Amino acid sequence: MPTFKHINIKDLLLDLNNPRTVSQKVEIESIKAMISISPDRFFAVMNSILSEGYLPTENLLVVHDPKNKKKYIVREGNRRTAILKIICGLYKVDNFEVPSDVVSKINSLNKIWVKANGVVPCAIYENKEIGILNRTISLTHAKGEKAGRENWNSIAKSRYNRDIKGAKENSLDLLEKYLSKGKNLTLEQKERWSGDYPITVLDEALPMLAARVRYAKIEDLVNKYPKIKYHLQLNNLLRDIGMEIVGFKYIRDKSNDFLQKYGFPSLVTIAPKSDKTSSSDFGTDKHAENGSSTKTASPSGTDNTVIVHERGKNESGTAHPLGTPQQVRALLKSMVINGNELSKVAELRSEILQLKIDKTPIAFCFVLRSMFDISAEVFCVKNKIKTFTENNGHRKDFELKQKLNKIVEFLVNKGVDKKILHGALTELGKNNGLLSIASLNQIVHNPDFSVAPSDICMVFSNVFPLLREMNF
Repeated sequence: MPTFKHINIKDLLLDLNNPRTVSQKVEIESIKAMISISPDRFFAVMNSILSEGYLPTENLLVVHDPKNKKKYIVREGNRRTAILKIICGLYKVDNFEVPSDVVSKINSLNKIWVKANGVVPCAIYENKEIGILNRTISLTHAKGEKAGRENWNSIAKSRYNRDIKGAKENSLDLLEKYLSKGKNLTLEQKERWSGDYPITVLDEALPMLAARVRYAKIEDLVNKYPKIKYHLQLNNLLRDIGMEIVGFKYIRDKSNDFLQKYGFPSLVTIAPKSDKTSSSDFGTDKHAENGSSTKTASPSGTDNTVIVHERGKNESGTAHPLGTPQQVRALLKSMVINGNELSKVAELRSEILQLKIDKTPIAFCFVLRSMFDISAEVFCVKNKIKTFTENNGHRKDFELKQKLNKIVEFLVNKGVDKKILHGALTELGKNNGLLSIASLNQIVHNPDFSVAPSDICMVFSNVFPLLREMNF
């Protein structure tokens, strides 16, 4: 059984292998990680202690430090210990992003309060009682809230299972490698996701992913990461799971091959480049009959390839998987640009074809936005579409979205396929669409906004029809 003793917080050491966070090297980083993962909870507990003092019923569970028998490692109660160390001045408040009202409360404390709350009740476990201690901690967090303690989330439970119980946690291993080596996430995301991440979603996606990229075992993929063929695509998927863009509903949708959309190989065999198609095989729409570029369904009905036809020609083109840089390039090459007045669009098209989306996604979006802007302006001038309003002699030009609405209305009246154009307009008009006007504006004006290559490829074919029709 443990012994009970009041211990000065100066003699208490934070557990640098706390299941709530990734392993830390020093205490100050451990405290920062705890704050980053759950700042509201951290400062709520701090406010409670500042208001009520440390409750004597709140025993910390500790073990002797093997390096110094006069010190104790906190196994349960790390957050409360960290809070007391800040309040009592063992760490400067300035080292952390503490709310100003909390700082004011700390600064108003007197020496009597600090001395009274700087010694806390602890239950000390010996080395031979570690098994009992671990079971106690496990049972505490398996229940609901007890004595102000917060339930462990899925990350903490996985880390406890792996580090204490010795269980295999492939998703956690992969996540921690990604947080260490991934380059498509921010420092704030690294800190937060180390202790608060939808790892149960990754648990469900990982077996499907391993099978798709030909790994017999999930742990083989995890062990070789990041030195795997599709590590950039995997990084994008891991980021979007963390941002809750991808959840259970998305990956369980049987009609949605979410892995292919992220650039992983398709389950369906892709038509080889030498394959030829005809209208008798797959049918045509009215655009194809007029010689326009069209997306043609594959024989299996899976719609996993796009057959590009140049507008004005009837011969078959080359098949490319949907949502790939090859498909984007093929669509752009197929676009017919008529008229000398569109020469700048032709130049931009030539330049954008020289870009590699996976290497220069931001530059690609810059040029694409310019192509839409210039194409819309020239189309409106050529077809006498009004692009401004006048009020008391003051002229206000339409924004790009307004121009595109006018252009789609004009094209539909001329007999162009309404469904295809409205699909493009819907994609461009979304507030948070991957290639929407709003997102393209953010790329230009917001220094923190970026876009992944796989995102561009996934939705390019949705917006392309409008760009094509403005230039024909």
